[in-house]
Amino acid sequence: MRSYSQLMAIETDPDHGGAGASFTSAILVIEELAKIDPSVSVCCDVHNTLVNTVLRKYASDAVKDKYLPQLSSSKVRFHSSFYARARLIVRRTMSDLARFIRTL
Repeated sequence: MRSYSQLMAIETDPDHGGAGASFTSAILVIEELAKIDPSVSVCCDVHNTLVNTVLRKYASDAVKDKYLPQLSSSKVRFHSSFYARARLIVRRTMSDLARFIRTL
């Protein structure tokens, strides 16, 4: 993912500012977030599954073009602790991955 704000647009098409990832990727992201902070995980999950998915599947193209880029960008305001926690999760995950690779 290109930025932490894309945590809130995991499955959203890159044309609308999202990551364009699969549902499985979204599940993995939510699980990793939950390991560090379950409340951030719930916010990310609700935003991705209840908000973005409904717009992606049922909204007209005009509505998608208007709202999905805003929901995928920094126009969605989060408390600064969200980004601090997201950075921590990325660092820990990369550290765990590096340790795993060294054991191969």
